[in-house]
Amino acid sequence: MQKYTNIKQQGFSIIENLIAMTIVIAVFTMAFKVITSLIMTNSILEKKVTIEEALNNRILEFIITDTFDTTPKDNIRFYINKGNINDDFKYTYTAKAINIDEKTSKEIIFIK
Repeated sequence: MQKYTNIKQQGFSIIENLIAMTIVIAVFTMAFKVITSLIMTNSILEKKVTIEEALNNRILEFIITDTFDTTPKDNIRFYINKGNINDDFKYTYTAKAINIDEKTSKEIIFIK
């Protein structure tokens, strides 16, 4: 007669494996979302810095030459609006730079 002995379970059951895989997939999904969000934020900040630098260069050129260059550059459009002349002889200009996704504006006040 054969004797059957209790064999201790070795390894993990299917349920344990499924639970572990679900946890691992959830962690990887969250990590992927965080990394994607960081990349998008970095891209937006990079665009903002580019637009800001381009607008600052145009404003400096405007201060020196008294003409604002509105020609587009690298998908960035430039605008300037001249405000009213106040009693104190202040000239107010609003310079805008607009890209596909981002825009920025600065107000320039000249006192003559």
